[in-house]
Amino acid sequence: MKITVKKQTIAKVLIERFTSIEGIFQFLPMVLWSIVLNKTNSYYEVYLIIGILGIIGWFLTDKGVKIIFDKSQRAELLLSVFFSFIVIAANYELFLFISNPYPVNNAMRVMYNILHYFIYLPTVFFGGVLIFYYIFHYADQRLVKFSWSNHDYRLGSKAVFFAALLILFTFYSSVLVFGFYPGILTKDSVVQIEQIISGNYSNHHPVYHTFLIKLFFKTGCSLFNNINAGVLLYSLFSVLLMASAFAYSIVTLYKMKMDKKGIIAVLSLYAFLPCHFFLSFTMWKDVPFSACVLIFTVSMFRYFSHLESNRYLCVGTALLSALGIGLFRTNGLLVLVILTIVFAVFFGKSRLKMCIALACVTVVAFVMMRPMINVLGIQQPDTIESLSIPAQQIARTVKENNDLTSEEMEQISKIVDIEEISRNYLSYVSDPVKEAVRRAGKQQYLEEHKLDYAVLYIKLGFSHPDSYFKAWVDQTKGYWNSGYNYRRWKTGVYPNDYNIKRTVLSRTLNSAIIKYSNAFDKVVFLRMFVSIGLQTWLILFAAFIGYKRKDKFTLFLVVPCLSIVLSLIIAAPIFSEIRYSYPLFCCLPFLTVIAYYKPSKKKID
Repeated sequence: MKITVKKQTIAKVLIERFTSIEGIFQFLPMVLWSIVLNKTNSYYEVYLIIGILGIIGWFLTDKGVKIIFDKSQRAELLLSVFFSFIVIAANYELFLFISNPYPVNNAMRVMYNILHYFIYLPTVFFGGVLIFYYIFHYADQRLVKFSWSNHDYRLGSKAVFFAALLILFTFYSSVLVFGFYPGILTKDSVVQIEQIISGNYSNHHPVYHTFLIKLFFKTGCSLFNNINAGVLLYSLFSVLLMASAFAYSIVTLYKMKMDKKGIIAVLSLYAFLPCHFFLSFTMWKDVPFSACVLIFTVSMFRYFSHLESNRYLCVGTALLSALGIGLFRTNGLLVLVILTIVFAVFFGKSRLKMCIALACVTVVAFVMMRPMINVLGIQQPDTIESLSIPAQQIARTVKENNDLTSEEMEQISKIVDIEEISRNYLSYVSDPVKEAVRRAGKQQYLEEHKLDYAVLYIKLGFSHPDSYFKAWVDQTKGYWNSGYNYRRWKTGVYPNDYNIKRTVLSRTLNSAIIKYSNAFDKVVFLRMFVSIGLQTWLILFAAFIGYKRKDKFTLFLVVPCLSIVLSLIIAAPIFSEIRYSYPLFCCLPFLTVIAYYKPSKKKID
């Protein structure tokens, strides 16, 4: 009987939807959006799932299209417009800068442009707005009010922490020792080891991370008289750090009395996503940086929620991890500045001491990264290193256009070989252009005339906005679009002169892990788990839930991850690489959970 009623209800709604002009006016653009994006070079499955969810949300909404303009739905509408726009922008080859199939026939060319830009494109854009709107609207109606039931457990928090730590450390270290001894070393890793051996340090790779490597590397070499043992000791430390950070987030979920199935799901994500076990023993600065971001996020949640019995320990952990954020990546200072400002705006009056403490940590991190490094005589990163996006935009302008003035060409040629940047420019990575500037050896001239080049940059942007736009999109879209197949993690040891080499103790384990990780490139369902842009979208969704629940604490806790994304869209050296956005993968499981956490009034002041 119930099934019959449901069928009748569904049939009634279907008739209402598809026999009204308003229903067809909404349905067709949503279907069009979902279909035309199948030509994308990104992950179409993400668009398809979102399209289906949007249509389901539309189907379940009993109000007409006028609800979109309801004042209470402003956040949903703004986010929907934003998401629809970025999908169009990421796929500009399909929608914005198209080749006209009628280059000779003037009348047909004009007609085609009118149909494309004034009918087809607005329809697709409107379909995207509707899809995202109904997802957010349904979330507002259903998920905003959702919260899980509390569960009581007998095990103590320490037992849970050490159990999670033991599981993760045992798994990661087993993969390391038996399949990938002595760890994963990239070109950057070898450069840092070279600095340790030579004693000539550079802050191109944050020197405090190099010092951290040195501590374990030198200890291992001294104890075992073997350079590979030195690398292994650092790798084991890195594994312990990541396992501890993940266990810290898991025990926090336990203290929140989350259902054990959810806790096991989070533990499984940390254990079995390849990015976690591979990066845990990769000698990259991004790994301790990501651990610090996660520890800071969890510590601040415990601070807000009074989950920590020892408040001083909680605050100390948060501030120490904040300092790590500022020291282990060059964009960490920007993250700290944004964190301090947002905290002051949200909680400045009620939590003044914590606000001052965060500001002090930011200042200390700046002093350690700038004046102190200079006093120690350690070389800072060169000028071009922080100019990835402007360099790519100027290079693309030179490559695509022949109308630059002689003065503009002459000014560019004073710091780089124009033919070289035009020949070597790659839309997805800035290294060829930066290396061309370095080979020219004129960075001192660039530094001395930076105002002149800033004016040139702005001038070229106004005269060639299309080249600037395409260069920026192609250099950053991996961090804010649906996902791309690009290198995700390393698995080898970069060739070096120090006899550091891979030793495989179990070829069966090594082969199994490689095959398993490769599946995340090929299997449609799995590769969504390693989509950087999707992580960004889900964190924005968690921020939306926090906003609708009027939860300032959740809104603050997403700031570190969103600040990292912001730093990438203004200075990404590669268009889509997990290590640069690895904190998002570490924090998303925890942020997703706390977005739906409904604490008792006694615990939140």
